[in-house]
Amino acid sequence: MAPPHMKAIDNMWAMRMALWLLLAGMVASVRGQVLTPTAEFELDATARAHHRDHRVRFYFVASSCGLTLVRISENGVLLTSADLDGRILNSRADLASVHDQIYAALPRPDGSVWLVSGGPYRLLDAGGGGTLRNDLDLYSAAGKHIESLRLLAFVGGAESPIAAGNDELVLGSAGPPRFPPQNQVIHFGTAVNGQFLERARVRLMPSVRGAIATIAGSGELLLIDKKSGDIVVVDPKTKGDTVVRLAEPRAVRAAAADGGYVYLLAADSVVKMDLAGHVIATYYLQLGRGFEAVSLGVTGDLLYLLDKSGRVARFHVQ
Repeated sequence: MAPPHMKAIDNMWAMRMALWLLLAGMVASVRGQVLTPTAEFELDATARAHHRDHRVRFYFVASSCGLTLVRISENGVLLTSADLDGRILNSRADLASVHDQIYAALPRPDGSVWLVSGGPYRLLDAGGGGTLRNDLDLYSAAGKHIESLRLLAFVGGAESPIAAGNDELVLGSAGPPRFPPQNQVIHFGTAVNGQFLERARVRLMPSVRGAIATIAGSGELLLIDKKSGDIVVVDPKTKGDTVVRLAEPRAVRAAAADGGYVYLLAADSVVKMDLAGHVIATYYLQLGRGFEAVSLGVTGDLLYLLDKSGRVARFHVQ
């Protein structure tokens, strides 16, 4: 039997080892998890021909319904839907606006997507001002046209669609880029019989321009600053806004919201945080050579990255 003082030494070392393991776990949780892709596939086989064109825009969303990809280029609009394993279900490359050029897309979680087009000209009124028209066309995941919506507004207060949920459509008003307004009005509503039916509006002071916009699962609009990662949370229920600042500012390439959390893609990592600004996890992603992520999608424990050549890498997260 070991002497009492030896038992005390053993207990002390056991406590030190337990403390060391605890600290190591805390450091690992702060540093984050290193993830490698569990699958890679191609959603847009023609994107490689456009990957050097900076005018090409990609819109990508992942949900329990599957994956939706929209690519907008001078050659047209591609809409592709796939299941969560990357098997393509539908793909159409012949979508176009009847009147104007399509310049943006707002994918919805159910797989449908609003395509936004604007006129290349302005109609002058008697007072010398002008009007700007935005047309919205809703397509199903299979590329079937569902409904249309037209927005008319005076230049200087133009209302542009910035985000969409399953039934939600969010518009943001702002002045011309040369004369940014001191405030901005955010309109929450739905499309009913070809018209925008507003249900709430929130005035932002100061205005938020050039942010990444997405809708949280609870209905808030998230406006994410690309340079710092700071988030303006706009709540249609309280008709107010709050600013969530990152403890460690970082440049953000893309963002996604899922399950009450927001995911920010920054360089080779993705930060998961709640709407109060608490960092839940940091995922360091091991990507293949030449993979340059341009968009992010998250659903459940699946995280997807889309690069500019149409490739997708899927990761399992905790």
